[in-house]
Amino acid sequence: MGVVVLGMHRSGTSAAARVINLLGVPFGRGRLVPITDANPAGHWESWELQDVNNDLLDAFGGSWAGPPVLSDGWELDVRAVRLEAAGVRAWNMVHPEEPWVWKDPRTCLTLPFWRRIAPLEGPAIIIYRHPDEVAASLSRRDGFSSAVALALWERYNRDALLAVQGWPVLVMPYDRLANDAVGWAGDVRSFLTDHGIRQDATVSAADAAGEVRGELRHRRAEGALEMSAPQRRLLEALAEVDGPHTRFVPPQLGEPSPWLGPLLVEHGRAYRQEMVLRSELARARSQMGTVINRTRVKVLAYKAYQHVVHRDAPHANHRPSPDPSPTDPAVSTGQ
Repeated sequence: MGVVVLGMHRSGTSAAARVINLLGVPFGRGRLVPITDANPAGHWESWELQDVNNDLLDAFGGSWAGPPVLSDGWELDVRAVRLEAAGVRAWNMVHPEEPWVWKDPRTCLTLPFWRRIAPLEGPAIIIYRHPDEVAASLSRRDGFSSAVALALWERYNRDALLAVQGWPVLVMPYDRLANDAVGWAGDVRSFLTDHGIRQDATVSAADAAGEVRGELRHRRAEGALEMSAPQRRLLEALAEVDGPHTRFVPPQLGEPSPWLGPLLVEHGRAYRQEMVLRSELARARSQMGTVINRTRVKVLAYKAYQHVVHRDAPHANHRPSPDPSPTDPAVSTGQ
């Protein structure tokens, strides 16, 4: 048994997962996603499991930044079934033993697939952040528009709430983690203990929270974004289900924003094209750098060659003096 941390990107899931890890719950085996400028304290995500999540989204024509439209039962689609063996291998490699903590925001979208192939039955922790703050963070990091950021926030949080039906679930806001990390860690410890997740009793909630306090961003977004009625309802629903649940019942959310799917699909296409162009540009720069470096090597080699030639060859204007002749008076007289 392990704990799944769910939440939209830029919502504090990395810090939340790290607190749980510091309480004594391992991340598992294998590589973790490397530190980036956008997340200098670490993502705390399994690279192997993230690869499967990315492959899943790609198989349906999407990505984390442009989630595909997934109809009910999509996990039984042949495109998902083809990835089941890879998913099982990755899961068994990363989580061969219990307990564990697994965090990847993409799992908000792909959890039905994992529930089918892995021994998942909760508990889960859903951490949510105000959409204005998420949009501001995505704008700074990725240059996403407010409309796209709000759409992503809606899609990820809706899917997360619906995917954990029947599980033990703790829903908590990012503000609580940012403003009272010790209290947040204490609530998490109690919740995990109640649901059978072993922890390190020698590590206090204060110790665990202290390790991540410096990572948390307290800056709030400036101004309020205009949200759709479904997005406002989703924010209200998240607040309504705040707290622990023994068997989670998703709140009544109604229909999503009518333009949600088309907007994210179109943004996904644009994002893919941008990534392709960036990759081609990086490759071109690399190739140009290789050519420049080769030219520099040739120039340096030629200069070295010229130096050796000029060092070893007699000077063009230097003529060696002839040996003195035996008839030279200076020789014959011994002068």
